[in-house]
Amino acid sequence: MNSGKCLEVADWSQNNGAAVRQWTCGNFQANQVWYEEVNIDGTIQIVNQNSGKCLEIADWSQADGAIARQWTCTGGDNQKWVAEWYNTGKVYVNANSSRVLEIADWSKANGAIARQWAPGWQPNDGIQKNQAWGMVGR
Repeated sequence: MNSGKCLEVADWSQNNGAAVRQWTCGNFQANQVWYEEVNIDGTIQIVNQNSGKCLEIADWSQADGAIARQWTCTGGDNQKWVAEWYNTGKVYVNANSSRVLEIADWSKANGAIARQWAPGWQPNDGIQKNQAWGMVGR
């Protein structure tokens, strides 16, 4: 919600390990379309329409700055997310790390990477805007 751009899989890749980044939104192009699948434990998996792969935090990392990427859906906790709503938008908390999905360094540039970081709070505003996500419908 900080940049007004879309979360996408870089270069339309269908490969495991492909980078996830922000880019100017296309006309609902498949590499920028994500859907949520609800798991039996109430968490969600975020799946890319183009590749059918899940959004995950690389290498099961629990560290701030660990990159988000796509990978074949395995049901691992590094691919599970808890969605929480705040007045600034929706936040995705990784089930493995308790860190949130964000765009690095408050960037508004095309190509800025998605990563995880500790939740940040803005007085009277809720979660940091680079950690808040909006959904666009057709």
